[in-house]
Amino acid sequence: MKVLIGLLAAFSLVFASSASAQAAYPDKPIKILVGFSPGVAPDVTSRLFADKFSETWARGVVVENVTGAGGNLAVERTAKAPADGYNLVMGGNAAVVINPNLIDKLGYDPVKDFTYITQVFIVPNIMVVTPDVPARTVQEVIALARQKPDYFVAGHAGVGTSQHLAGELFMKMTGVKIQQVPYRGTTAILPDLLGGRLNIFFIKDAGIKVPQ
Repeated sequence: MKVLIGLLAAFSLVFASSASAQAAYPDKPIKILVGFSPGVAPDVTSRLFADKFSETWARGVVVENVTGAGGNLAVERTAKAPADGYNLVMGGNAAVVINPNLIDKLGYDPVKDFTYITQVFIVPNIMVVTPDVPARTVQEVIALARQKPDYFVAGHAGVGTSQHLAGELFMKMTGVKIQQVPYRGTTAILPDLLGGRLNIFFIKDAGIKVPQ
């Protein structure tokens, strides 16, 4: 069995559909792939789970970050790994819900390759702007974007991620224009946001609660 710890802005735990029970499981180290950069909510949560798994199973658990394509790369690698229960992944809504509807050919099938077990947590998105932006409310941001159509530049962690879709939804609902630039992860976006190369960001609220 493979396991997918999925992120939606909601995160869920799944097993591969071809899994079979193993009486002595686990009897070797376990790997958790994270489809996002170090330090973000999926990464931190994966490491918390890894610590608990190690305590419970008395086996080593390794967390590895495989960034890119909104988490698709990590999910695809897990789908192609042996279905023996020792390969887990922290994926997300982009990889298991959105991109299968946007991309004709993925290297995995989110329905057939995994069986979803439980939700892990939900992370909402919030809109932030840099201090130099002369707007302090949503209404003022909309007015400024209408006045200056090329003014706002946002980063996101990949096509299909909640950051990307939040930006697209904002533009759809308001009729404004925001240039969206894909990055390999949130931690790659923040330096450009703080450095003034980006001025708006639909960031995930990190105030997550992990089930006991």
